[in-house]
Amino acid sequence: MFDKFKRKGGAQTRMTTAEVSSRAGKRIINDSEDAEDAVKQRIIDRIGCSATEAESVYTDIVTLMQSADLTYNFLPETIFSSMPANQLQNVFERKHMGANYMNSRDRVEDGLFQYSYPESDFLNVQDVIDRMRKKGSYQGGNNSSFDPRIRPKYGALNIFNLREGGAGNSTYGQSHFIFKDYVKHRCTFTSDDSFNIEGADPAGRLANIFYLDKIIMELSDPTFSVLCSSVTNIQLRPGDVSDLLYIEAQIHSEILLSRDVKKIRLSQWELALDSPEGKDIIENIALLACKYGIPVEVFN
Repeated sequence: MFDKFKRKGGAQTRMTTAEVSSRAGKRIINDSEDAEDAVKQRIIDRIGCSATEAESVYTDIVTLMQSADLTYNFLPETIFSSMPANQLQNVFERKHMGANYMNSRDRVEDGLFQYSYPESDFLNVQDVIDRMRKKGSYQGGNNSSFDPRIRPKYGALNIFNLREGGAGNSTYGQSHFIFKDYVKHRCTFTSDDSFNIEGADPAGRLANIFYLDKIIMELSDPTFSVLCSSVTNIQLRPGDVSDLLYIEAQIHSEILLSRDVKKIRLSQWELALDSPEGKDIIENIALLACKYGIPVEVFN
């Protein structure tokens, strides 16, 4: 029965998900020229360089960010306490969070991607607008046509090549998947956790991997300074490395572990190797890695 459902609804779901990403991309491209000029001016202000030098620094920054790993942080016990399914799910698919969180997540995603109120600027195609509203609008869980698979999954762009991944912490975990590079093409990005992207026009603050200027412009001063120092010889100021924010990725496609994961990186501290649960987790990781041919790396 599930296979029949996948055949019936899978293609339309993928099409609608792609339309959400394309709609965001249209806005990003339209705003790109002004955003690029603003980034170059920010480089001049921070480094004290000429416009010609800023052009070179800008190119190096964009290259560094585009080549950064896209990571998905997790706690091993949340993914590998049993043998995981091949397809990663978002919070609307998992249904394990309370109503307050789900409604807050919906409010944030609706602000960014306008599922409930898509405007008519998407090629003026009414069936696209109707499909996005019908299948993407959550309505507090009361929309019987809502398809949770349309909503994004979340990762982070690891621009500083951090050992624990792009968004490693005690909440999300330090262990992480590294996705294959093409997955970045299916993403939009924000300069911080999307829960912190506020204001009257959150959709106007998105970037994609081809046009990163919006988020470079919005990076916190410490994060921007460290980014500049990664491609120049500028001296960091006291406090610059104490308040780094991660770049959140919203992934607008299905994620299959067998197809899309380049490497699994595990925090030894999170594995609890001496416990029975830890041994089960290790076994499940080994089985999955062997099944799909995914390299595994453990770090201290």
